[in-house]
Amino acid sequence: MNKLFNYLVITVIALYAAFIALPFYWHHLYEGETLIAMQWNGWGSLIEPNGIIAWSFAMLNFIALIGLIYFKKWARTLFLVITISTGLISPAFGLIVAAGIDAIVGYYISISYGIIVTMSYFTSVSNEFKT
Repeated sequence: MNKLFNYLVITVIALYAAFIALPFYWHHLYEGETLIAMQWNGWGSLIEPNGIIAWSFAMLNFIALIGLIYFKKWARTLFLVITISTGLISPAFGLIVAAGIDAIVGYYISISYGIIVTMSYFTSVSNEFKT
């Protein structure tokens, strides 16, 4: 079960890195009206989607995920706090525009976060965080 957990966390790190990088490649992936629609991303936001708060959450998320690979108790707590906080502050980031690839990567990341939280608190993997 521990190896499965580690593989999942490593996969999420890769997916999350790809998800963060996707907006930088939108002009290669999309064209015309689709690209124009993508420019609405972040419209009406209270928090700048590419600002210090968003990037701080991203970096803390990466730190937590790396800590989870090594079964660090602080990483499990940080990951849970970031997961809950991100859900709570998401409306402040304004309009979210997601094309197909963005949506599917984000979908699988979200599902994986739930699995990681569940495994790290409610399965035999949770025992690794007590040492």
